[in-house]
Amino acid sequence: MDKHGLELIGSTICYHDGENGKIMEGTITDFGTSHLKGDWFLVIYDDDTAVEITASDMDDILKNRVYTLSDEVDHITKGTSSLFS
Repeated sequence: MDKHGLELIGSTICYHDGENGKIMEGTITDFGTSHLKGDWFLVIYDDDTAVEITASDMDDILKNRVYTLSDEVDHITKGTSSLFS
């Protein structure tokens, strides 16, 4: 997860939260590795709540990611393939 963790810093992600049934949006602001906790991510949500998330939880979030039109525009601008194909 090291390489992917660094690439995610600064990314805003929207995802379906299976626990509360809501679409959540947060920005990944930090990533690290700890001997005690393993890999972790710091996510700041719209209400300024900061949550430290394990790598396993981040994998689940990414599996439940909801792509928006702005995500698609970013991919097109960067010259990468469409998210919606």
